[in-house]
Amino acid sequence: MRTKIIAVLLAVLTALGGLNLFKSIRDRLLPDAKATESTEQIRIRVNEFQTKEIVETVVEKISIKVRETFSDEEGNEVVIDETFKVRDGQTLYIDIAHSDVEIETGAHGEARIRVSVSGTNMARARDVFDDMDFSLRMVGDEIRLVSGNRRSSWNDRYGNIDIEVFAFIPESFNVQMKTTHGDVELGDILGTVFLKTTHGDVSASNIEGESISLVSTHGDVDAETLIGESITMKTTHADIDADEILGRTVSVSTTHSDIEIGLLRGQAKITTSHGDIEIEINSNERLTLQTTHGDIVLIAPSNLQAELDLEGERVRLDRMFEFDGRVEEDEIRGSINGGGSTIKARTSHGSITIRGK
Repeated sequence: MRTKIIAVLLAVLTALGGLNLFKSIRDRLLPDAKATESTEQIRIRVNEFQTKEIVETVVEKISIKVRETFSDEEGNEVVIDETFKVRDGQTLYIDIAHSDVEIETGAHGEARIRVSVSGTNMARARDVFDDMDFSLRMVGDEIRLVSGNRRSSWNDRYGNIDIEVFAFIPESFNVQMKTTHGDVELGDILGTVFLKTTHGDVSASNIEGESISLVSTHGDVDAETLIGESITMKTTHADIDADEILGRTVSVSTTHSDIEIGLLRGQAKITTSHGDIEIEINSNERLTLQTTHGDIVLIAPSNLQAELDLEGERVRLDRMFEFDGRVEEDEIRGSINGGGSTIKARTSHGSITIRGK
């Protein structure tokens, strides 16, 4: 893109130089022509004026397109690098396509946003970046990074092209993000998080906020600790894995893949299809577990109080629980340790196991 613009500028400057040379020769050969301003002179002056306008326009466009760039520690070309003065509780808003995003926290009073580009053909990579029309600005309490979609295929004859976004923000910050065809990494955040991507993995560290939503399609969703009033983890055709989820209401779902949660607290609905579910709880506040063509394993303390409603091809209950009810090969219904909130589990083609700890 920049090479084409520079070529046009050189052509215009050459034309302008030609006009000046013509005038110089004419004045030397025809000195009397200086006395009167002929129609030809007027035409030449008009052409000079129009040429000057063209040059100024091209220079203005070049000043927009050409950026001061440098390479990051990985050798990628940095095309955007800006720092904003911010306060705790403000929001980072990202709506971009075909880009990986990494958010780290720990900054104090400022937020830095950096966008880098890499590819086997860097000229093509820069053109793709320019075509996507990235925009970064501060609007009220939001830092907004947005882009358009890429018009051609992502991996074409020009080679692989990667766009990476790095954000360094305060820990007490809200994040709203929508991406496509890119992975997302989140650091520790104290604030509301809404994240949605397609065809990309999501990896979150420790997040605590009133509402937390991590959603993908065809990408894994992983988290260390999520604490909030409302917590959602969702994907399709990929696994979900969390060390700890502590919420008031929790929804976790995928398809054709597995779900594993190290420790779960709150009213929760956990669903998949063609995948296994394994969860550990310390208390019960109403729990629904459902899969098809997969096994369910629930690990609970021996003193857990609950009503059990379990159906599967094979159903097992650890003997350390004090149980009162009906036990069949494919179903268990009754109470453990005097009863409590209901634990409901269903699988069409798999086993259900309640294991004590």
